[in-house]
Amino acid sequence: MTPESTLQALTAGLWYLSETDAPWTVLTPDAHADITEWMRAYAQLPADTPVSTRNWDTFLVFAATPQPWHTPEEQETARRYAELRAWISTHLHPVTVTAWGHIQVHLFLAGQTTDGQTLVLYTRAVET
Repeated sequence: MTPESTLQALTAGLWYLSETDAPWTVLTPDAHADITEWMRAYAQLPADTPVSTRNWDTFLVFAATPQPWHTPEEQETARRYAELRAWISTHLHPVTVTAWGHIQVHLFLAGQTTDGQTLVLYTRAVET
């Protein structure tokens, strides 16, 4: 499997949980693209949209941590998120998490494979 297809398999059926849940989309920007501008254009955001970074070391940790009160389905989701985090940590470097906007947020997780391909995970969130 290619890194892209592996990432697609790992995220299939996973949803980013916020006040509105959203699926993950695997994207492959042009190798020569300015990644920040590419993200803004992909999400069709105005140039003055606020942008911030999030810490990869803590991003998705809550989703990847099983809790005693989780149902079997939630335990499985946590296991899958842990597997996704492990794969990303092993295969993408450096990993950046970029958030665009306030309240309705566009989230991009990006990194490069060992052969230089940029892979991006994209989702949306509502954060109030």
